[in-house]
Amino acid sequence: MPSCALLLCSGAAVLGALAVTPLDFDVRIVAGAGSIALAAACACVATSRLSLLVAAFFAASAANAALRQPASPPTEQRTARYGATLMEAIAAADGTTAVTLLLDDGRRITARVAKAVPEVGAHLIVRGRLEPFDEVRNPGEPSEAAIERERGFDAKLDGAQILSETRQADSNSRTWLARAHAWAGAQLRERLGEPAASVVAGELWGERSALPPFLRAEFQETGTVHVLVTAGLHLGAVAALAAALLASASLPRWATCAATIAAIWVFAWWSGAQLPAIRAATMATAALTARACGRATFSWNALALAGIFIAFLHPASIATTSFALSFSCVAAIFAYAAPLERWVESRIALPDRVREAVVLSSATQLGIWPLAAATFLQFTPYAVAANVAVVPCVAATMALGAAQLAFAWCAPIAQAFANCNSWLLAWMLGVVESVSALPGASIAMTPAPAWCIGAYDAALLSAPLLWRRNRTLAIAAAMLATI
Repeated sequence: MPSCALLLCSGAAVLGALAVTPLDFDVRIVAGAGSIALAAACACVATSRLSLLVAAFFAASAANAALRQPASPPTEQRTARYGATLMEAIAAADGTTAVTLLLDDGRRITARVAKAVPEVGAHLIVRGRLEPFDEVRNPGEPSEAAIERERGFDAKLDGAQILSETRQADSNSRTWLARAHAWAGAQLRERLGEPAASVVAGELWGERSALPPFLRAEFQETGTVHVLVTAGLHLGAVAALAAALLASASLPRWATCAATIAAIWVFAWWSGAQLPAIRAATMATAALTARACGRATFSWNALALAGIFIAFLHPASIATTSFALSFSCVAAIFAYAAPLERWVESRIALPDRVREAVVLSSATQLGIWPLAAATFLQFTPYAVAANVAVVPCVAATMALGAAQLAFAWCAPIAQAFANCNSWLLAWMLGVVESVSALPGASIAMTPAPAWCIGAYDAALLSAPLLWRRNRTLAIAAAMLATI
């Protein structure tokens, strides 16, 4: 079979899931163009057997996605009482408390209450108006409902009131994890203070609700908001740390990869098993499996395997913005990291680690900037510089935060880890604040239509190949990418 067989099958799996997913008209145009491109690629490079396999992947993925369509969000438009387990509680500056509740029927909702709440894990009787999140209000704007569904929320409870605490909730993995997160958050706040504790909590399990609104805006304006969302960057840091610790054990390569995969999935579970973390863990698992089998760890085939797994395991996530951001980021790194590194190395003398950070940040921004601009309605011209300064600190702050929690039983050692971490966190927050204060740090953008972003991505990925074959075609692709 040709070397692109897995890529064709992966494309078929993704397009099959999109074929049965409700999409906006411009996104449907992109999906249709992708299907035509896939058919053309099969006609040009695939054998009849491979073409049948690609068609089978498309049909199987479409059937799987149709069978696993998520249930419609709750539409109750009345005030009622609900039994619920308190999963999370974050005090706000205005005196209210933002809470996450797990209703007795299994739905996960958000609410804001005006008085003190019991401990996490308590079973409550709450009263309020259960409403769905807002769908898209204006063309091109992100959907609140889609964003919250990906975070695992089904609805919001307006006018929420806690009427009574009935009993301690049943002990299960979800309530145990909620209590563990509450304990860890309290430990971090006690020794690090805010907002540093919330940054570490965001790195370790995606909790960022306690961040002041102005600080969250600064992270968005500098293109570093991904630091606060447990996903690929953090799973990669866990994989690197686990591999470094296992290197001294002189284990066989397959055993090292297996242990690292286990560590990645434990961390994904600890972070709440949200879709971005599951997606990143799947991609990392594909890469480490390839390494265990003697294949290239970072390759298009590993990315294709991850796409296939996600299309079948979580078909609802295929149409989300974060799926597009994740795969655009990784694909841009695969396509541009090597040529960018050669270009930088030939012109600027930089230490290896600095050069690597510059190259990865530049490739990432090339891949995601139009989609990020459409999502956050702003363009961040200093994102590369901010990420070069902030991202290398993430693995260290995660490791020090985890060490602080592990040694919570010994106050002097835990405080020593927290003190070391506070220096790095002060640097990260200082960079974010300084960069966001620069002139033109955030430029308001009108969201581009999906077909325009799709054309940019297609031109971006084809440009390196065209450059090697015909510079005129590469220039045309670059012009198309900047339209």
